[in-house]
Amino acid sequence: MQNQEMKRWPPLHLYEIGSQDSFVNCNRQSAHFRVDLAMRKRAEDLKRVIYQTEIVTDNLPGCSELLTWLKRLIIVTGMRDLFIADAHLRRPEDKNYRALLSFLENQPEQLRTLYLLGDIFEFWIGFNHVVYSDYIPILNCLAKLHNDGTRIVYVEGNHDFRLGAFFEQSLNCTILPQGGEVVIDGHRVYLTHGDLANPADRGYRFLRSIFRGRVATFLSRTIHPDLIWKFAAWASRNSSGKKNRRDLSRCREILIAYAERLFKQGAEVVLTGHYHTPFVEQTETGTLIALGDWIEQFSYALYENGEFKLEKLEQHSLPD
Repeated sequence: MQNQEMKRWPPLHLYEIGSQDSFVNCNRQSAHFRVDLAMRKRAEDLKRVIYQTEIVTDNLPGCSELLTWLKRLIIVTGMRDLFIADAHLRRPEDKNYRALLSFLENQPEQLRTLYLLGDIFEFWIGFNHVVYSDYIPILNCLAKLHNDGTRIVYVEGNHDFRLGAFFEQSLNCTILPQGGEVVIDGHRVYLTHGDLANPADRGYRFLRSIFRGRVATFLSRTIHPDLIWKFAAWASRNSSGKKNRRDLSRCREILIAYAERLFKQGAEVVLTGHYHTPFVEQTETGTLIALGDWIEQFSYALYENGEFKLEKLEQHSLPD
């Protein structure tokens, strides 16, 4: 019985470096990371050059073109950022699980930052020494990205919260429990899962406060992980049924109203998940990007060459 529990809930330290199912050693001094640091240092040097040039050559003819070229060079040097939400991963053999693994493992260029905007897992509560064995492939993938120099930012969702030791220590992940603002190449970008976008959904807000409260935290540390997983599977089935019956026609209206409040606070771009409906809304005050999901839509956002884009995985790229 003990061996079966070990197989299902393997302690982190049992996975040796280099084995097929191992957690990759998160050594940030890899060659890729040194290159990334060098590129970022050149970008910072260029920023200082631009600042000094703007002071010295203020209003001099012919200098605006040079400054524009330098600024574009900084954007190119900044590489690429990827935004994903709502994969709801369960089993490695599932189509969406295999699709996301392949997508992350075969990125054409180095990622600067991977932003995960919640509900990447169907259920996740972080424990100090164990993880659910079905999640090992995606955790290995994230560890490899981290080892290659990709920064990981995780916005907690309503299916994954209190991320725990693996994300905090092994991945050195930046965790935003409530979402928050980041600055990307000078753009003020607000990241949110989106589950708090609807102020009228008081029932969900009440349940959210309970599951993230002190009592639930205490219980999650004392109850066996298998029992917690069984409860989560039961809750997920009920949640999925309600989601299927939920009217999604208002999601656009809800998210636009939510984004407008954030635009008034200074955000230029708002990225959100939760509603599983991908769209871009350009308003007079900012840009809203709803990421969709990795269940049916296989959609994601990309920041590249100074632009935010909403894209979908090509059908021929999906696993059979």
